[in-house]
Amino acid sequence: MAELTRLICDPQNQFQHQLQPGEVLVFDNQRVLHGRTAFDPTLAVRHLRSCNIDRDGVHSAFRTLARRFAPEEAEAVLYQGAVF
Repeated sequence: MAELTRLICDPQNQFQHQLQPGEVLVFDNQRVLHGRTAFDPTLAVRHLRSCNIDRDGVHSAFRTLARRFAPEEAEAVLYQGAVF
């Protein structure tokens, strides 16, 4: 745990970006360790919205649409790792 904590806290392993109004951040929650730094509500107003989607639902919808609209390409895309 100590080594993992050291790696996580190392600035070389971090990406930091302050979002501006209208910006959005999208990431794969199963592949990215993420967090927010401390926030002082006396200095600014924070309005943060979160939207989470289930990976299985997205994959299912993609498979259904691929088979319907691109059946000749669907198998290659779905089963050879080209997407997701």
